[in-house]
Amino acid sequence: MQACGACVALTKLGTEAMTEHLAAGRQDSVATLLGALIFAIFTYLLYDTVAIPQTPLEPADARLVLRAFHYTLGLSVWALVTVRLYWWWRGPRPSPPVGLPPAAFAFSRAILLALLLTFFVTGLMGVVYAYADGHPVSVYGFHLPTLIPESNALRAFGGYFHSALGFYYLGLVALWLLVGLYQQARYRAGILRLLPGSRV
Repeated sequence: MQACGACVALTKLGTEAMTEHLAAGRQDSVATLLGALIFAIFTYLLYDTVAIPQTPLEPADARLVLRAFHYTLGLSVWALVTVRLYWWWRGPRPSPPVGLPPAAFAFSRAILLALLLTFFVTGLMGVVYAYADGHPVSVYGFHLPTLIPESNALRAFGGYFHSALGFYYLGLVALWLLVGLYQQARYRAGILRLLPGSRV
């Protein structure tokens, strides 16, 4: 019942966003909400990712709890990114902030799109690694059915790309910040564009 209510609310929000007039340098309310949620969940996910290898192997429960959080947060980010990518294609197209050339605006948005696509693929590789390694995957305490049998080859494949893409998206975040700071210094495009808010 609550899930249906959330779907109705998101649909209503999306309909309103499709009709709202976007001023220069602004994005619609759906993109703003999704960006804020992805940022908040991913921030804790990053902390959890760093904490897992630093947690002692004994007692084993400590790592299991962190791993369960990792799966829950990772799949949550993946689901939100999937919706955000759909909204990127379906939602209203924002216009550049005043003074920012269209080509410069397109470049910054290309970095953001690459980051979202990387999150999407990273989540898929994480799922492959978890199942292939024989880990029980759960989301908010609910265990998901086994989709992939244990496999050393798939474990190595998923684990390598999951880790490699992790370094890649950190590089994209750094590039996003550098480009945003440069555009602020040269074009006064707005420093708040670097945060998941209403400005783009």
